[in-house]
Amino acid sequence: VRANFDRPVQDATLTLWGSTTSSALVEAFDADGKLIASAGLDQVPVRTKPEDSIPMFELSVAGEGIAYLQVSGSQPGGFVAIDELRFTYADPVTAGD
Repeated sequence: VRANFDRPVQDATLTLWGSTTSSALVEAFDADGKLIASAGLDQVPVRTKPEDSIPMFELSVAGEGIAYLQVSGSQPGGFVAIDELRFTYADPVTAGD
C-alpha cells in the first residue's frame, strides 16, 4: 500500500493490525524515491485468546521531506491493514495561505 502526501511531511505514525503470519514494514520516501526512514516488526501482535480484541500496533517514521509511505509485510494469504494514519506537515500552512 502506498500513501502519497500533497506536500512534504516530517513524521508519520500508523496504527496497524494484521494476520497472524504477517510482518509489518513502513518505509518513508522523498519525492525522488530515496528511502528516508523505516520501521517494522518481524511479526504482528496476535490475540492470546479468541475473545480478545484484535491487537493494534503503531509504527512511526520521521525525516525531512517525506513525500510518500509504503506499507508492506504480509505473507501470501495474509494482510496488514491500516486503521489510522497521523502526520505532521514539514511546513504548516498559516491562515490566509
